Amino acid sequence: MKPVPFDPGWRYPALLWIHGGPHREFSELYWHEAQVETAAGYAIIYINPRGSQGYGEAFSRASVGDWGGEDFAALMAASTKRSVASHSSTAVASACSV
Repeated sequence: MKPVPFDPGWRYPALLWIHGGPHREFSELYWHEAQVETAAGYAIIYINPRGSQGYGEAFSRASVGDWGGEDFAALMAASTKRSVASHSSTAVASACSV
């Protein structure tokens, strides 16, 4: 998510959001934290790495026996390829409802 207001020539501090789970997912629901954070000038990076729900059972079970393997690699790749993010100013945030 891009910060508001957004200037395409600027690199913004970023938050890499990691959902709880591992069998959870980010969806298209209203997400108040993201609204507050983008309004404060942060770029928000979030993906559903393997192990997440919403992509079928095989995708959800793909991280079993490899916790922190390919799912971690996908999160790191997402955080480095986003052109709006300042890579020297990226932090990690997470939430889990247990």
